[in-house]
Amino acid sequence: PRPAPLTVSEAPSVRKSRFSVSSALAGALIVVFVAWSSGPAAVTGSPKTSMKSSPLTTTVMLLSWIWGPVAVRFTPPRSRTVPLTLRVFGLPLVFVATNATLLAVLVGQVAEAGVKEISPGADWCGAVNALSPGDELVLRPGEYQGSCTIRRGGTPGAPLVIRAKDPRHPPRIVYLGDSANVLNIAAGHVTVRGLEFGPTLPNVDAVRIYAGTDITIEDCRFFEIAGIAVVANHASVHRITIRRNGIVRSKATAMYFGCHDGFSCTASELLIEQNYIHRVDAPASAIGYGVQVKLNSTATIHDNVILDTKGPGIMVYGATELSRESVVERNFVAGSRTSSAIVVGGGPAILRNNVAITSAEAGIGLENYGRRELL
Repeated sequence: PRPAPLTVSEAPSVRKSRFSVSSALAGALIVVFVAWSSGPAAVTGSPKTSMKSSPLTTTVMLLSWIWGPVAVRFTPPRSRTVPLTLRVFGLPLVFVATNATLLAVLVGQVAEAGVKEISPGADWCGAVNALSPGDELVLRPGEYQGSCTIRRGGTPGAPLVIRAKDPRHPPRIVYLGDSANVLNIAAGHVTVRGLEFGPTLPNVDAVRIYAGTDITIEDCRFFEIAGIAVVANHASVHRITIRRNGIVRSKATAMYFGCHDGFSCTASELLIEQNYIHRVDAPASAIGYGVQVKLNSTATIHDNVILDTKGPGIMVYGATELSRESVVERNFVAGSRTSSAIVVGGGPAILRNNVAITSAEAGIGLENYGRRELL
């Protein structure tokens, strides 16, 4: 039902509504403590949308409600619209609101839109591509249907984020077809955090990066991927970060960056850190790497644990220009079943402080790959 209009006869009772200053000050101290100790406040706008405000704006909003009876003067007209003058810390704020939506207006002054939360069964791919730079799509635990291609990304300083609501129960992206990949990324400034992928059919990749700059894949889980878990070998990409992911029981190379010839495409400023890769198999005709960085692509690969791969746990192929240098350090790599734990197919490359053990050929192997003479 529509709210009843505020009439002039009700004005005296509004004018007489007052709190004592001492009560207001006491309440203010409580509000400041709660707002700042609890961190950002979450204000829910709908079952699928949440909004966040900072502790400062939360404090200002709550203080305005405490001091409202003290410093707000109503001049009720004969209509539903109520002009009012609000003083918070002595600063007047003048606005007009209906008495039915006063709370919503005050909340809207401090709330920040841009976080959308969805459940399994929702069109998560459509929701991703409807986001604006800086927005986040939060997935509740459960299964979501792939395949999906991200075509709209973020901007520098305002990435588009797709993340799990509860990292302890990651949402799983499921695709059981064989004509696409689970997740394709064709835009820059994108972060994928805390999702789970797998299993997939042969030649179906979990995350394929077609194009983009400043793309981050972090805190994700990949299991029984029969394509490649994370790959970028379609076009040149820049500043790709692969961080704290777990890849287990892969049926093909786990990570692959750059084009094989080193000229059709490259990956520059790759950062591959703190990942865990355990058990990589591959068909008889395939190698089965843990991490593979192709010719003329550059990477910093550090603090990863890579175990039980068919081929090398890590292989870098070097570059034709001395300025394109890769660094491999502080990794624990063990158990290559057919090759060395770490293979360098060409320089320039720096390897230091790695533990490379119990592999078929060597801890660290140097190979003049393709007779390119880059060692």
